[in-house]
Amino acid sequence: MFTNGRANEAVQETVTALVVLTAMLGACEPTGVDVGADGRAEASTAATADGPPVQGPTLRRTGDVSARAPEPTEMASEGHCAGAPTPTVAPRWNLVGYHPGPVLEDVLAAGARRDTLVAITRRELCVSDDEGATWRTEIGGDRPLDEPTLAELIADQTLVLVAQGSAVRPSAPRVYVSRDAGAHWAERALPPAAVLAGASARVFHDRVRRLFVATPTQVWTAADGGEWESPHALPGRTAREVDACGDTLIARAEMERDSFYFRSEDRGASWRPFRLGALGLEAEGAVVRCVRWRGGIEAGRAPVPGWWSFDQGRTWQPSRYDITAMRDARSRVEDPGIAAVTDAPRCMTAPTGELACVSPRRLLLPAADGPWQREHAPEREIHAPALCDRLRRVDDRRMVAFGPACGLYVSHDLGGVWRAMSTHLDASRPDALPGRGTGGFVDRDTAWRLDGGLWWTHDGGAHWRLVASQRGRGLLWGAFVDSERGVFVQRDGWVVATDDGGVRWHLVLRGDVSRLVTAGRTVMLTTSDRAMLSLDGGASWRRVVTLPSGREFDPALVVDGERRHVDLAARLRLVQQRDAIELVRREGGGAEHESVVRGLPRAWVMLGAHTTGTVVDRVLLAGGAVLHRRADLAVR
Repeated sequence: MFTNGRANEAVQETVTALVVLTAMLGACEPTGVDVGADGRAEASTAATADGPPVQGPTLRRTGDVSARAPEPTEMASEGHCAGAPTPTVAPRWNLVGYHPGPVLEDVLAAGARRDTLVAITRRELCVSDDEGATWRTEIGGDRPLDEPTLAELIADQTLVLVAQGSAVRPSAPRVYVSRDAGAHWAERALPPAAVLAGASARVFHDRVRRLFVATPTQVWTAADGGEWESPHALPGRTAREVDACGDTLIARAEMERDSFYFRSEDRGASWRPFRLGALGLEAEGAVVRCVRWRGGIEAGRAPVPGWWSFDQGRTWQPSRYDITAMRDARSRVEDPGIAAVTDAPRCMTAPTGELACVSPRRLLLPAADGPWQREHAPEREIHAPALCDRLRRVDDRRMVAFGPACGLYVSHDLGGVWRAMSTHLDASRPDALPGRGTGGFVDRDTAWRLDGGLWWTHDGGAHWRLVASQRGRGLLWGAFVDSERGVFVQRDGWVVATDDGGVRWHLVLRGDVSRLVTAGRTVMLTTSDRAMLSLDGGASWRRVVTLPSGREFDPALVVDGERRHVDLAARLRLVQQRDAIELVRREGGGAEHESVVRGLPRAWVMLGAHTTGTVVDRVLLAGGAVLHRRADLAVR
């Protein structure tokens, strides 16, 4: 029971909150959230990790933003080891946390101590001696590579670079070899007959010590950097899909109008039909390829082979792809856009010799020698930070995560803590341009962002930390009222709240949220059938019906096509138009324009701003960058 004094205080508090709610709901435009179906309902805990976020979730916007082609500088940077050029910052401002990097297609660590990173773009080979903070071009440049692939022959740590186009658009193979961790490379000459074959020749390897080159009718072998051996004939009229599964070669041979799989256990000297035994699969309907671990072979129906053999097909066991990997593989078949930027589910040998299975945005480390049952959970499952599409294990403890939508992240504890070494934002992706409710400040140096999860900075953007909870990956948009309390909408339509900065969450309601606004610690939201009010940042809620008018709400980002603005005061507006951000002050009948930055890459959009008094001193950008007004040059 309330005492009379407390009862009067509670009534006054409710009336004040209703006044604030009415003003905010009346003044705030609908956000228009697209709601998906991959969120989680249960609460989860998380550890934190270093590294800036990269991109935010998809929101509806006026105007067609995603259809616009990337700027020429962005397109040029995608194939090169150098990142995007640095924007031009106004004299009164500094740009913190802006670390542009290349779009990497694959990354591995080289050298006896694995302290050199070697990577490829679609046109160049890049080497870094500082864990990916900076890169130099080793091969490419004036003579660009054509869709290169990179691998290490583990017998003597030889790096092999093969550039031969793609399966859809092949080109004549070029092969380079390095025996000193990528410091020096030598182009490997191919057999003359393979050179004459041009784009119909294909180069591959066994990932241990041997290189192979195959034309439609012949195959050559070279071991440990030696000369090419005399060629052996391939089976059938012509052969394709030739590959090395350890000591076994497999090939798909054309026999009259049909094609069948063959295998060779003597590097192509003799061939015999590959009988799939109990699987009962005809060759035309089968997928047969290398497991890339212990010389295994996998076979089954597309898109993911369901069976593995480690004795040339005599006996079979279920493959170690889980339900999620199978779903990812089907998505790649249905959506070519996904296939262009993500790894196909594939198991292989990690540099430590262990089994590692990759699929989009995750890596599985199954118990390699234990009994396998498909329903059993893997020994360890590692998720990529932010919106990185690819993960690699490079030694006992280190992981790298990379992709066209994030740049490069490095972890020294198998994915526990991630550090962003470089950032790249892909403006062509539909989720590349985050909108309202995906970032903001709670004080001058403390800000949050959504980017495949919830991220925090406490030093003005110099360092970011990830709250890597499952629920954090499902957040769409929302707001924090301070560094602990916040309310967000999930992809599955649930509204959730936190009181510890995003480590734990509790459910509030489920519905199509049209508005979510704040005024200090007060949070107000409306759905199609209710209006809810919280006076304590989302800890407790009450349902309201009548809404008196009268109070200001916190400044919010407005997105209108390619234009963004925040009204920070009655006569002060921060505006982003394409690659430039400026402050606009209205005095009398005119307006004063102050430039903040120009030349921003298209995806580095504005998310929010902070003011101290009447001075705008922080601007938050996608990609983890923050613009700081220099205190000694602040203009009031």
